[in-house]
Order: sequence, then structure tokens, then C-alpha cells
Amino acid sequence: MIHIGLVGFGAVAFVIKQGFTMITKEYDIHFTIYVRDTSKILSEYQDIITSNDKIIQIGSLEEVDNKQIQTLFGWIDYLINTSVPSNNLPMMKIAQSIGAIYIDLASVITTDMLGSQSFPQMSYQQAFVDNSLLALINAWVSPGITECIIADIVTSSWSTPRSIAIYLQEHLYTNGALPSRSPITGIEELTTNPARIENGQIKTTRPFNRRVKKSISYQDENEVINIPISHYPLFQEELMSICQQRPQSENICIRTWWGEVEEIKTLIEFGVLSEKESDGIGSKTFKELFISTLPSAATRNQIIQWYNQWSIDTIYFWALIEIEMTNGDTHKALIAFDKERWTSLQSTPCRWATYISYPTGIATVCMIDNLIKQWDHSSWVYNALEYA
Repeated sequence: MIHIGLVGFGAVAFVIKQGFTMITKEYDIHFTIYVRDTSKILSEYQDIITSNDKIIQIGSLEEVDNKQIQTLFGWIDYLINTSVPSNNLPMMKIAQSIGAIYIDLASVITTDMLGSQSFPQMSYQQAFVDNSLLALINAWVSPGITECIIADIVTSSWSTPRSIAIYLQEHLYTNGALPSRSPITGIEELTTNPARIENGQIKTTRPFNRRVKKSISYQDENEVINIPISHYPLFQEELMSICQQRPQSENICIRTWWGEVEEIKTLIEFGVLSEKESDGIGSKTFKELFISTLPSAATRNQIIQWYNQWSIDTIYFWALIEIEMTNGDTHKALIAFDKERWTSLQSTPCRWATYISYPTGIATVCMIDNLIKQWDHSSWVYNALEYA
């Protein structure tokens, strides 16, 4: 029997839970789900909650004392942060206390961290080693599976990488406004000054600068679409983890595009996302006022409704990896999840997953499945590329 704790339950946690019924049927897995409000999960996901599952309402993790840790988490074997990165460190403390394997999907990062190339979770490295525990951080699709692919390419080559570029592209086109990812998260990502490694040096630039047009072909019903799209530099966890494990790479850059990127760019240029305070409306900035009006990511029920109304025209996610080796060889790899594959999900336990939550959740399931089967009880705090 394996006990998995999911802290936070949304689109990705849904896929992780259902993914185990698709990929790892041989395990007797029991889930404990920790949420701030049990009513939401019971209304949104009632049909997937089984008699083996526990749902526990919990407040701030930082306020959980040692006695409560044992009462609330004592039976957990794998503790997974499917909420927000700010919960990483409190959850690592809990995992250390109960002797659980810890997994998270993202990190709190700043460009200042590039110099040390150390994630905040690394502060628990010695504690996990001393207690023979394992933590796998940034373990989803990008970073995560993309890094495993990079590791596989480099391992099978007779050379070392000179440059590594990743192009992330995603889109959801509907008859109305249906955000498949949190618009607030997207704005925060795009308004942060992106960083890259250029000729072995850390470089930063202003948002939406140094765009590169990249064509990624995809099938739209009976037509092959191949349109060059502007991809913009993005600063995310993957840049740091690649720097850690491939320090010989002279050039490393992550670029992105999705349906709302150009709209966000326009809002910035028009000053709508300005950090200046607005006149006559308290002390809030224009950006704070605008963000307060935005919707959250689409719920499962909304996805169901829009799908049944034939309102989803195009939906896809791609991660294109390009590696240039020091011997002149080039390698490309593409992770693709398009409308055809998304539609095929509707006959599986992961039906109604979004184009982002499915590759994210399934990637995490695959990594946990690998841990269950092959973990040699080594203790460390790994990022996905290091573990690969």
C-alpha cells in the first residue's frame, strides 16, 4: 500500500490522481488530499473521490506544529506540492519530519539566484541526506520531462552541448474567453525581466525583447499548419537547472508563446500593467487594479461545458528542444499535445484535463512511477535533470 499526499487540488492534481489509474494499476494507492476548502473539491471532483481517499481541510502550512504534522501527515509516503511554490519549504519540513519522499512542480526564483545556481529547496539538502530522504523538485513537463530528454540526448552523444534552446508554445482558441492557465501567473512570468546564458555569461533583458520567430508544424483537422510565431525569452526554473547540470553550455535560452502573449505585451505598452499608483483609487497600482479583475484558470466544469457546446476550436501544447553539440551535430526533440490527443482523453480517466494540466500531471506520474520501481534509497535534493 502506498500513501500519496496531494497538497492543493486543481487541474494538475486531478491528472496526477487519475493518471495513476492509467499508468500504474499494479499499485494499491491511497490518496490524502489537503485543501483549504473541502466544499470546492467535493462539488468539482466528487465523481473521482473514492472510499480509499481522505480529504483534509488545512490552513497555512507554516503554522502546522510538530504534533499536528504527525496527526495530519504521519502516514504519507510521497508528499507532492500541487499548490503554489511558496509551500515548497514548509512541505519539505513536513516531509523530513515524517520520512516521506518529497516532490514539487515549480520553484520561487529570482534572477539573483542564477549566480549561485541554487534553488531555495537546496537549503534542505543536508537534512534530507542525514535522514536518508529524497526530494525531486521542479518535476513536471517543462522543467521536468524536457530535462530528461536533454539528458538522454547528451548521454547518447559523443559530444557535449554548446547551446540549448527550448521553445514553449501553447494555445487555446475558443468562441469566448476561457483561460486554460492562470492569467495572473502568465502576467507575472512575462513582466519579469527574462534571463539567458550567452557566451557563458548571464544576460538579462527587458520583457518582450530579443524575440525569435519559430515555426512549429501542427495538424488542424485535415490541414497542416506551419506559421512562424514570435517566441519571447522567459526566465523560469529550467534555465537554472540546465546551468547546474550543463555548465559547459555557452548559450542557454528558454522562449515562450501562447495565445495571450501579444495581448499582454500590448497592455504593458499601453501602461495598463504599470507599477505606478492610480489616481483617486487608494494606493493600488494600475497593475494591481487590472489583475484584481482577471478570472482564474478554467475549472473542470467549464471545460466540460465548453467541450459539449463545440466551443473549443484549437488546443495544443508543444515544447521544442534544440541542442547544438561542440562537434557540430544538432539534435531536435518535440513534446506535442494537440487537439486530437486532447480529444482522445475524453474516453480515459483524465477526461476534461486541460492542455497544460495533462502533460504536467502525467509527467509527474511517470517520475513517481520510476521512483517507486527504481529508487535505490539514495538521499539527495534533485532537480529533474540531475535525477535523469
